[in-house]
Amino acid sequence: FFFVSTFFSAPRDIQWLEASSRCNRSGGAGMVTADEFQDAIEIEKGHVYFLCLRSEPPSTGSVHFFTFLQHYEPFFADFGPLNMASVYRFCRVLRAKKEEFPDRKVVYWCSHTAPQRANAVYLMGAYQVLVLGRSGEDAFAPFAGLYPPLLPFRDAQCGPSSFNLTVLDCLKGLRRAKLLGWADLETFDVDEYEFYERPEHGDFNWLVPGRFMAFSSPHDPPIRDPQTGAPLTMTPQEYFPLFRPRNVTTVVRLNGKATYDGRKFSDFGFAHHHLYFDDGSNPPDAILKEFLELSEAAPAAVAVHCKAGLGRTGTLIACYIMKHFRFSATEAIGYLRIQRPGSVLGGQQHFLKEMEARLWRMGDAYRKAHRFSIAELVRLGAVSLAGWAKGAPLDPALHALTVDTRPNVRPQGTRAPPVGPVQSALLTRSRVLEKSLNTALSEAPNNIQTLSRLLPALQDPAAAGPGASVGFHRLAPRA
Repeated sequence: FFFVSTFFSAPRDIQWLEASSRCNRSGGAGMVTADEFQDAIEIEKGHVYFLCLRSEPPSTGSVHFFTFLQHYEPFFADFGPLNMASVYRFCRVLRAKKEEFPDRKVVYWCSHTAPQRANAVYLMGAYQVLVLGRSGEDAFAPFAGLYPPLLPFRDAQCGPSSFNLTVLDCLKGLRRAKLLGWADLETFDVDEYEFYERPEHGDFNWLVPGRFMAFSSPHDPPIRDPQTGAPLTMTPQEYFPLFRPRNVTTVVRLNGKATYDGRKFSDFGFAHHHLYFDDGSNPPDAILKEFLELSEAAPAAVAVHCKAGLGRTGTLIACYIMKHFRFSATEAIGYLRIQRPGSVLGGQQHFLKEMEARLWRMGDAYRKAHRFSIAELVRLGAVSLAGWAKGAPLDPALHALTVDTRPNVRPQGTRAPPVGPVQSALLTRSRVLEKSLNTALSEAPNNIQTLSRLLPALQDPAAAGPGASVGFHRLAPRA
Protein backbone atom coordinates (compact mmCIF):
# COMPACT_ATOMS: atom_id res chain seq x y z
CA PHE A 1 0.00 0.00 0.00
CA PHE A 2 3.00 2.34 -0.09
CA PHE A 3 2.11 5.47 -2.00
CA VAL A 4 4.17 7.43 -4.52
CA SER A 5 2.99 10.97 -5.24
CA THR A 6 1.85 11.94 -8.71
CA PHE A 7 2.37 15.48 -10.05
CA PHE A 8 0.61 16.69 -13.18
CA SER A 9 3.19 17.51 -15.82
CA ALA A 10 1.88 16.33 -19.19
CA PRO A 11 -0.70 18.55 -20.95
CA ARG A 12 -3.20 15.69 -20.98
CA ASP A 13 -3.00 15.48 -17.20
CA ILE A 14 -4.18 19.05 -16.72
CA GLN A 15 -7.04 19.12 -19.21
CA TRP A 16 -9.65 18.43 -16.54
CA LEU A 17 -8.23 21.30 -14.48
CA GLU A 18 -7.87 23.74 -17.35
CA ALA A 19 -11.57 23.37 -18.10
CA SER A 20 -12.50 24.99 -14.81
CA SER A 21 -10.34 28.05 -15.43
CA ARG A 22 -11.14 28.87 -19.06
CA CYS A 23 -13.90 31.26 -18.02
CA ASN A 24 -11.38 33.22 -15.94
CA ARG A 25 -8.54 33.55 -18.47
CA SER A 26 -9.42 37.21 -18.89
CA GLY A 27 -7.97 37.93 -15.47
CA GLY A 28 -11.13 38.36 -13.41
CA ALA A 29 -11.60 37.44 -9.76
CA GLY A 30 -10.93 33.79 -9.12
CA MET A 31 -8.52 33.46 -12.02
CA VAL A 32 -6.41 30.30 -11.86
CA THR A 33 -3.69 29.54 -14.38
CA ALA A 34 -2.82 26.21 -15.93
CA ASP A 35 0.68 26.52 -14.45
CA GLU A 36 -0.81 26.49 -10.96
CA PHE A 37 -2.68 23.30 -11.76
CA GLN A 38 0.53 21.56 -12.70
CA ASP A 39 1.35 21.44 -9.01
CA ALA A 40 -1.79 19.50 -8.09
CA ILE A 41 -0.87 16.51 -5.94
CA GLU A 42 -2.74 13.24 -6.31
CA ILE A 43 -3.76 11.66 -2.99
CA GLU A 44 -6.17 8.94 -4.16
CA LYS A 45 -5.67 7.88 -7.75
CA GLY A 46 -8.01 9.63 -10.12
CA HIS A 47 -10.23 11.01 -7.36
CA VAL A 48 -8.69 13.11 -4.55
CA TYR A 49 -6.15 15.90 -5.08
CA PHE A 50 -4.47 18.70 -3.13
CA LEU A 51 -3.63 22.15 -4.46
CA CYS A 52 -2.48 25.55 -3.18
CA LEU A 53 -4.21 28.43 -4.95
CA ARG A 54 -4.56 32.19 -4.72
CA SER A 55 -8.35 31.94 -4.88
CA GLU A 56 -11.03 29.32 -5.36
CA PRO A 57 -11.84 28.39 -8.96
CA PRO A 58 -15.37 27.45 -10.00
CA SER A 59 -16.28 23.78 -9.89
CA THR A 60 -17.28 22.07 -13.14
CA GLY A 61 -18.96 18.89 -14.22
CA SER A 62 -15.66 17.03 -13.91
CA VAL A 63 -13.94 18.84 -11.03
CA HIS A 64 -15.16 19.81 -7.56
CA PHE A 65 -13.08 22.23 -5.51
CA PHE A 66 -13.51 22.65 -1.78
CA THR A 67 -11.63 24.19 1.10
CA PHE A 68 -11.87 23.71 4.86
CA LEU A 69 -12.19 26.40 7.49
CA GLN A 70 -9.20 26.07 9.81
CA HIS A 71 -9.91 27.03 13.40
CA TYR A 72 -7.02 27.22 15.84
CA GLU A 73 -7.01 29.28 19.03
CA PRO A 74 -3.38 30.36 19.53
CA PHE A 75 -1.87 30.94 22.94
CA PHE A 76 0.80 33.26 21.52
CA ALA A 77 2.60 32.74 18.19
CA ASP A 78 1.60 29.09 17.76
CA PHE A 79 -0.68 28.20 14.85
CA GLY A 80 -1.06 24.43 14.92
CA PRO A 81 -1.32 21.55 14.51
CA LEU A 82 -5.11 21.64 14.43
CA ASN A 83 -6.68 19.53 17.14
CA MET A 84 -8.39 16.16 16.90
CA ALA A 85 -11.83 17.71 16.45
CA SER A 86 -10.61 19.51 13.33
CA VAL A 87 -9.07 16.30 12.00
CA TYR A 88 -12.36 14.47 12.59
CA ARG A 89 -14.40 17.16 10.84
CA PHE A 90 -12.02 17.37 7.89
CA CYS A 91 -12.17 13.61 7.37
CA ARG A 92 -15.96 13.76 7.55
CA VAL A 93 -16.09 16.56 4.96
CA LEU A 94 -13.69 14.83 2.58
CA ARG A 95 -15.54 11.55 2.85
CA ALA A 96 -18.83 13.32 2.14
CA LYS A 97 -17.31 15.03 -0.90
CA LYS A 98 -16.07 11.71 -2.25
CA GLU A 99 -19.51 10.16 -1.84
CA GLU A 100 -21.28 13.18 -3.34
CA PHE A 101 -18.97 13.37 -6.36
CA PRO A 102 -17.89 9.78 -7.11
CA ASP A 103 -17.20 10.56 -10.77
CA ARG A 104 -15.50 13.93 -10.33
CA LYS A 105 -12.02 14.95 -9.34
CA VAL A 106 -12.30 16.21 -5.75
CA VAL A 107 -9.69 18.91 -5.09
CA TYR A 108 -8.96 20.19 -1.59
CA TRP A 109 -7.38 23.60 -2.02
CA CYS A 110 -5.81 26.03 0.43
CA SER A 111 -4.21 29.45 0.25
CA HIS A 112 -0.48 30.09 0.00
CA THR A 113 -0.37 31.60 3.51
CA ALA A 114 2.34 29.70 5.39
CA PRO A 115 0.32 28.68 8.49
CA GLN A 116 -2.74 27.70 6.40
CA ARG A 117 -0.55 25.74 4.02
CA ALA A 118 1.13 23.77 6.82
CA ASN A 119 -2.18 22.93 8.49
CA ALA A 120 -3.78 21.97 5.17
CA VAL A 121 -1.00 19.49 4.39
CA TYR A 122 -1.26 18.18 7.95
CA LEU A 123 -5.03 17.63 7.56
CA MET A 124 -4.62 15.79 4.28
CA GLY A 125 -1.85 13.72 5.84
CA ALA A 126 -4.00 12.91 8.87
CA TYR A 127 -6.77 11.75 6.53
CA GLN A 128 -4.34 9.37 4.86
CA VAL A 129 -3.12 8.02 8.21
CA LEU A 130 -6.50 7.57 9.88
CA VAL A 131 -8.71 6.68 6.90
CA LEU A 132 -6.44 5.22 4.24
CA GLY A 133 -4.17 3.48 6.75
CA ARG A 134 -0.93 4.91 5.40
CA SER A 135 2.19 5.45 7.46
CA GLY A 136 3.23 8.94 8.43
CA GLU A 137 6.10 8.81 5.95
CA ASP A 138 3.87 7.65 3.10
CA ALA A 139 1.21 10.21 3.94
CA PHE A 140 3.77 13.01 3.80
CA ALA A 141 5.66 11.74 0.73
CA PRO A 142 3.44 13.57 -1.81
CA PHE A 143 4.29 16.89 -0.13
CA ALA A 144 8.01 16.36 0.42
CA GLY A 145 8.96 18.42 -2.64
CA LEU A 146 6.79 21.44 -1.89
CA TYR A 147 8.49 24.80 -2.30
CA PRO A 148 8.81 26.89 -0.31
CA PRO A 149 9.14 24.30 2.45
CA LEU A 150 6.32 24.03 4.95
CA LEU A 151 6.46 26.28 7.99
CA PRO A 152 7.22 24.12 11.05
CA PHE A 153 4.92 24.22 14.05
CA ARG A 154 6.17 25.83 17.27
CA ASP A 155 5.37 25.78 20.97
CA ALA A 156 2.74 27.94 22.68
CA GLN A 157 5.11 30.44 24.27
CA CYS A 158 5.90 33.99 23.22
CA GLY A 159 9.28 34.92 21.81
CA PRO A 160 11.43 33.16 19.20
CA SER A 161 10.95 29.43 18.76
CA SER A 162 13.94 27.22 19.52
CA PHE A 163 12.40 23.90 18.46
CA ASN A 164 10.78 22.99 15.15
CA LEU A 165 7.98 20.42 15.02
CA THR A 166 7.29 19.34 11.46
CA VAL A 167 4.11 18.14 9.81
CA LEU A 168 5.84 14.78 9.36
CA ASP A 169 6.52 14.59 13.12
CA CYS A 170 2.81 15.06 13.80
CA LEU A 171 1.77 12.46 11.24
CA LYS A 172 4.24 9.90 12.61
CA GLY A 173 2.94 10.49 16.13
CA LEU A 174 -0.66 10.18 14.94
CA ARG A 175 0.20 6.97 13.08
CA ARG A 176 1.77 5.42 16.16
CA ALA A 177 -1.26 6.42 18.23
CA LYS A 178 -3.53 4.83 15.63
CA LEU A 179 -1.61 1.56 15.80
CA LEU A 180 -2.04 1.59 19.58
CA GLY A 181 -5.77 2.26 19.33
CA TRP A 182 -5.58 5.78 20.77
CA ALA A 183 -6.69 7.65 17.65
CA ASP A 184 -9.78 6.12 16.08
CA LEU A 185 -12.36 8.03 14.07
CA GLU A 186 -14.90 5.28 14.69
CA THR A 187 -14.94 5.87 18.45
CA PHE A 188 -13.94 9.53 18.70
CA ASP A 189 -16.69 11.66 20.29
CA VAL A 190 -16.26 15.17 18.91
CA ASP A 191 -19.09 16.59 21.06
CA GLU A 192 -17.55 15.36 24.28
CA TYR A 193 -14.06 16.42 23.22
CA GLU A 194 -15.09 19.99 22.51
CA PHE A 195 -17.40 20.29 25.51
CA TYR A 196 -14.92 19.19 28.17
CA GLU A 197 -11.94 21.10 26.76
CA ARG A 198 -13.68 24.32 27.79
CA PRO A 199 -12.33 25.75 31.09
CA GLU A 200 -15.77 26.06 32.68
CA HIS A 201 -16.50 22.38 31.95
CA GLY A 202 -13.26 20.91 33.26
CA ASP A 203 -10.63 21.70 30.63
CA PHE A 204 -9.55 18.08 30.28
CA ASN A 205 -8.44 15.84 27.43
CA TRP A 206 -7.56 12.19 27.22
CA LEU A 207 -3.93 11.94 26.08
CA VAL A 208 -3.83 8.17 26.44
CA PRO A 209 -7.52 7.18 26.30
CA GLY A 210 -8.55 5.53 29.53
CA ARG A 211 -5.07 5.86 31.03
CA PHE A 212 -3.85 9.49 31.13
CA MET A 213 -6.04 12.55 31.35
CA ALA A 214 -4.56 16.07 31.29
CA PHE A 215 -6.48 18.92 32.90
CA SER A 216 -5.92 22.41 34.25
CA SER A 217 -5.55 23.02 37.97
CA PRO A 218 -8.67 23.05 40.13
CA HIS A 219 -9.12 26.15 42.30
CA ASP A 220 -10.95 26.38 45.59
CA PRO A 221 -12.54 28.87 45.56
CA PRO A 222 -12.81 29.03 41.76
CA ILE A 223 -11.38 31.85 39.69
CA ARG A 224 -14.19 34.02 38.34
CA ASP A 225 -14.59 36.36 35.40
CA PRO A 226 -14.10 39.86 36.83
CA GLN A 227 -16.89 41.27 34.69
CA THR A 228 -19.57 38.60 34.78
CA GLY A 229 -18.65 36.69 37.93
CA ALA A 230 -18.93 33.40 36.02
CA PRO A 231 -16.51 30.68 37.19
CA LEU A 232 -13.51 30.17 34.93
CA THR A 233 -12.19 27.14 36.81
CA MET A 234 -13.68 24.25 38.74
CA THR A 235 -13.27 23.13 42.34
CA PRO A 236 -11.96 19.66 43.24
CA GLN A 237 -15.49 18.61 44.21
CA GLU A 238 -16.78 19.45 40.75
CA TYR A 239 -14.33 16.99 39.22
CA PHE A 240 -15.64 14.03 41.23
CA PRO A 241 -18.63 13.30 38.95
CA LEU A 242 -16.41 13.71 35.90
CA PHE A 243 -13.63 11.43 37.11
CA ARG A 244 -15.59 8.56 38.63
CA PRO A 245 -17.42 7.41 35.47
CA ARG A 246 -14.16 7.63 33.56
CA ASN A 247 -12.38 5.31 35.96
CA VAL A 248 -9.95 7.96 37.22
CA THR A 249 -8.57 6.81 40.57
CA THR A 250 -5.31 8.78 40.77
CA VAL A 251 -4.73 12.55 40.64
CA VAL A 252 -1.24 14.04 40.24
CA ARG A 253 -0.60 17.72 40.99
CA LEU A 254 2.56 19.32 39.58
CA ASN A 255 1.96 22.96 40.57
CA GLY A 256 1.86 24.60 44.00
CA LYS A 257 -0.47 23.73 46.86
CA ALA A 258 -2.09 27.15 47.09
CA THR A 259 -4.80 26.46 44.52
CA TYR A 260 -6.63 23.81 46.58
CA ASP A 261 -6.31 21.40 49.47
CA GLY A 262 -5.25 17.98 48.16
CA ARG A 263 -7.28 16.30 50.89
CA LYS A 264 -10.40 17.25 48.94
CA PHE A 265 -9.46 14.45 46.54
CA SER A 266 -7.95 11.97 48.99
CA ASP A 267 -10.88 12.21 51.40
CA PHE A 268 -13.17 10.95 48.65
CA GLY A 269 -11.11 7.94 47.68
CA PHE A 270 -8.73 9.33 45.07
CA ALA A 271 -5.00 8.71 45.40
CA HIS A 272 -3.59 12.25 45.34
CA HIS A 273 0.11 12.88 44.70
CA HIS A 274 1.95 16.20 44.91
CA LEU A 275 5.04 16.29 42.64
CA TYR A 276 5.96 19.94 42.39
CA PHE A 277 8.56 21.41 40.05
CA ASP A 278 8.81 24.95 38.69
CA ASP A 279 6.50 26.17 35.95
CA GLY A 280 8.17 25.87 32.54
CA SER A 281 11.06 23.77 33.86
CA ASN A 282 12.08 20.17 33.29
CA PRO A 283 11.27 17.46 35.83
CA PRO A 284 14.16 16.50 38.13
CA ASP A 285 15.17 12.86 38.02
CA ALA A 286 13.50 12.14 41.36
CA ILE A 287 10.18 13.61 40.19
CA LEU A 288 10.34 11.76 36.87
CA LYS A 289 11.11 8.47 38.61
CA GLU A 290 8.27 8.90 41.10
CA PHE A 291 5.79 9.84 38.38
CA LEU A 292 6.66 6.86 36.21
CA GLU A 293 6.48 4.45 39.14
CA LEU A 294 3.17 5.69 40.51
CA SER A 295 1.67 5.69 37.00
CA GLU A 296 2.83 2.14 36.40
CA ALA A 297 1.32 1.07 39.72
CA ALA A 298 -1.98 2.95 39.30
CA PRO A 299 -4.90 0.51 39.01
CA ALA A 300 -6.85 2.70 36.59
CA ALA A 301 -6.73 6.10 34.90
CA VAL A 302 -4.43 8.89 36.09
CA ALA A 303 -5.48 12.56 35.86
CA VAL A 304 -2.50 14.93 35.76
CA HIS A 305 -2.47 18.69 36.09
CA CYS A 306 -0.08 21.58 36.54
CA LYS A 307 -1.26 25.18 36.26
CA ALA A 308 -2.72 24.96 32.74
CA GLY A 309 -2.23 21.24 32.15
CA LEU A 310 0.11 21.87 29.21
CA GLY A 311 3.85 22.14 29.91
CA ARG A 312 4.75 20.09 32.96
CA THR A 313 1.75 17.80 32.46
CA GLY A 314 2.50 17.11 28.81
CA THR A 315 6.19 16.57 29.49
CA LEU A 316 5.69 13.85 32.10
CA ILE A 317 3.01 12.05 30.09
CA ALA A 318 5.28 12.24 27.05
CA CYS A 319 8.03 10.56 29.11
CA TYR A 320 5.65 7.72 29.97
CA ILE A 321 4.60 7.02 26.38
CA MET A 322 8.20 7.33 25.19
CA LYS A 323 9.30 4.79 27.79
CA HIS A 324 6.53 2.27 27.35
CA PHE A 325 5.46 2.69 23.71
CA ARG A 326 8.73 3.91 22.15
CA PHE A 327 7.43 7.19 20.80
CA SER A 328 10.25 9.43 19.66
CA ALA A 329 10.32 12.85 21.31
CA THR A 330 8.89 14.58 18.25
CA GLU A 331 6.24 11.90 17.74
CA ALA A 332 5.14 12.31 21.36
CA ILE A 333 5.03 16.11 21.16
CA GLY A 334 3.16 16.03 17.86
CA TYR A 335 0.56 13.55 19.10
CA LEU A 336 0.02 15.31 22.43
CA ARG A 337 -0.50 18.66 20.70
CA ILE A 338 -3.12 17.11 18.43
CA GLN A 339 -5.00 15.85 21.47
CA ARG A 340 -4.34 18.91 23.67
CA PRO A 341 -2.98 21.96 21.82
CA GLY A 342 -0.17 23.77 23.61
CA SER A 343 1.30 20.70 25.29
CA VAL A 344 5.06 20.74 26.07
CA LEU A 345 6.71 24.16 26.17
CA GLY A 346 10.09 25.76 25.56
CA GLY A 347 13.04 23.85 26.97
CA GLN A 348 10.82 20.88 27.75
CA GLN A 349 10.92 20.04 24.04
CA HIS A 350 14.72 19.80 24.12
CA PHE A 351 14.54 17.85 27.39
CA LEU A 352 12.38 15.17 25.77
CA LYS A 353 14.75 14.94 22.83
CA GLU A 354 17.71 14.51 25.18
CA MET A 355 15.80 11.90 27.21
CA GLU A 356 14.65 9.86 24.22
CA ALA A 357 17.34 7.17 24.17
CA ARG A 358 17.39 6.91 27.97
CA LEU A 359 13.62 6.45 28.17
CA TRP A 360 13.72 3.81 25.45
CA ARG A 361 16.37 1.90 27.41
CA MET A 362 14.28 2.21 30.57
CA GLY A 363 11.28 0.84 28.71
CA ASP A 364 13.25 -2.06 27.28
CA ALA A 365 14.53 -2.94 30.75
CA TYR A 366 11.05 -2.66 32.27
CA ARG A 367 9.47 -4.94 29.68
CA LYS A 368 12.31 -7.44 29.99
CA ALA A 369 12.06 -7.49 33.79
CA HIS A 370 8.28 -7.91 33.72
CA ARG A 371 8.29 -10.12 30.63
CA PHE A 372 6.00 -7.71 28.81
CA SER A 373 5.95 -6.68 25.19
CA ILE A 374 4.46 -3.42 24.01
CA ALA A 375 1.60 -5.47 22.62
CA GLU A 376 0.95 -6.99 26.04
CA LEU A 377 0.85 -3.53 27.58
CA VAL A 378 -1.87 -2.72 25.07
CA ARG A 379 -3.71 -5.90 26.02
CA LEU A 380 -3.45 -5.20 29.74
CA GLY A 381 -4.96 -1.82 29.12
CA ALA A 382 -7.37 -3.00 26.43
CA VAL A 383 -10.50 -1.93 28.24
CA SER A 384 -9.22 1.53 29.15
CA LEU A 385 -7.26 2.11 25.95
CA ALA A 386 -9.93 0.99 23.50
CA GLY A 387 -12.97 2.60 25.09
CA TRP A 388 -14.65 3.69 28.27
CA ALA A 389 -14.50 1.56 31.40
CA LYS A 390 -16.96 1.42 34.25
CA GLY A 391 -16.11 3.56 37.23
CA ALA A 392 -15.13 2.13 40.59
CA PRO A 393 -18.05 1.35 42.93
CA LEU A 394 -18.95 4.26 45.15
CA ASP A 395 -19.81 4.31 48.82
CA PRO A 396 -23.55 5.19 48.88
CA ALA A 397 -22.83 7.96 51.36
CA LEU A 398 -20.55 9.61 48.82
CA HIS A 399 -22.77 9.08 45.81
CA ALA A 400 -24.69 12.33 46.16
CA LEU A 401 -21.45 14.29 46.19
CA THR A 402 -20.18 12.66 43.00
CA VAL A 403 -23.21 13.33 40.83
CA ASP A 404 -22.95 16.30 38.51
CA THR A 405 -25.82 18.61 39.46
CA ARG A 406 -24.59 21.71 37.67
CA PRO A 407 -27.32 23.17 35.41
CA ASN A 408 -26.88 23.12 31.64
CA VAL A 409 -23.79 20.98 31.91
CA ARG A 410 -24.05 20.03 28.23
CA PRO A 411 -25.33 22.05 25.28
CA GLN A 412 -28.88 21.27 24.28
CA GLY A 413 -29.04 18.51 21.71
CA THR A 414 -25.68 16.93 22.49
CA ARG A 415 -25.35 13.41 23.77
CA ALA A 416 -24.29 12.37 27.24
CA PRO A 417 -20.72 11.10 27.68
CA PRO A 418 -20.45 7.45 26.65
CA VAL A 419 -19.73 5.56 29.85
CA GLY A 420 -20.30 1.90 30.50
CA PRO A 421 -19.06 -1.41 29.09
CA VAL A 422 -16.69 -1.43 26.18
CA GLN A 423 -18.14 -2.59 22.89
CA SER A 424 -17.21 -6.14 21.97
CA ALA A 425 -16.07 -4.98 18.54
CA LEU A 426 -13.42 -2.77 20.11
CA LEU A 427 -12.15 -5.63 22.24
CA THR A 428 -11.92 -7.81 19.14
CA ARG A 429 -9.91 -5.11 17.41
CA SER A 430 -7.63 -4.87 20.43
CA ARG A 431 -6.95 -8.60 20.36
CA VAL A 432 -6.10 -8.44 16.67
CA LEU A 433 -3.82 -5.48 17.36
CA GLU A 434 -2.09 -7.40 20.14
CA LYS A 435 -1.33 -10.34 17.88
CA SER A 436 -0.08 -8.07 15.10
CA LEU A 437 2.15 -6.04 17.41
CA ASN A 438 3.64 -9.18 18.98
CA THR A 439 4.59 -10.48 15.54
CA ALA A 440 6.04 -7.18 14.38
CA LEU A 441 7.98 -6.44 17.53
CA SER A 442 9.49 -9.91 17.69
CA GLU A 443 11.06 -9.34 14.27
CA ALA A 444 11.96 -5.66 14.55
CA PRO A 445 11.31 -4.26 18.03
CA ASN A 446 12.72 -0.83 17.24
CA ASN A 447 11.38 -0.31 13.73
CA ILE A 448 7.93 1.23 13.48
CA GLN A 449 8.00 1.04 9.66
CA THR A 450 8.50 -2.71 9.78
CA LEU A 451 5.79 -2.94 12.42
CA SER A 452 3.32 -1.08 10.21
CA ARG A 453 4.07 -3.30 7.20
CA LEU A 454 3.29 -6.41 9.21
CA LEU A 455 -0.07 -5.25 10.52
CA PRO A 456 -3.04 -6.99 8.87
CA ALA A 457 -5.48 -5.30 6.55
CA LEU A 458 -7.96 -5.00 9.41
CA GLN A 459 -5.67 -2.54 11.15
CA ASP A 460 -4.34 -0.96 7.93
CA PRO A 461 -7.09 -1.06 5.30
CA ALA A 462 -4.82 0.41 2.64
CA ALA A 463 -2.93 -2.88 2.64
CA ALA A 464 -5.76 -4.23 0.52
CA GLY A 465 -4.50 -2.18 -2.42
CA PRO A 466 -3.72 1.30 -3.71
CA GLY A 467 -6.44 3.80 -3.04
CA ALA A 468 -8.31 1.54 -0.63
CA SER A 469 -10.27 3.30 2.05
CA VAL A 470 -12.30 2.45 5.09
CA GLY A 471 -15.66 3.82 6.16
CA PHE A 472 -16.31 5.17 9.59
CA HIS A 473 -19.93 5.27 10.64
CA ARG A 474 -19.53 8.09 13.15
CA LEU A 475 -18.62 10.53 10.36
CA ALA A 476 -22.19 10.69 9.15
CA PRO A 477 -23.97 13.88 10.25
CA ARG A 478 -25.77 13.47 13.54
CA ALA A 479 -29.56 13.27 13.49
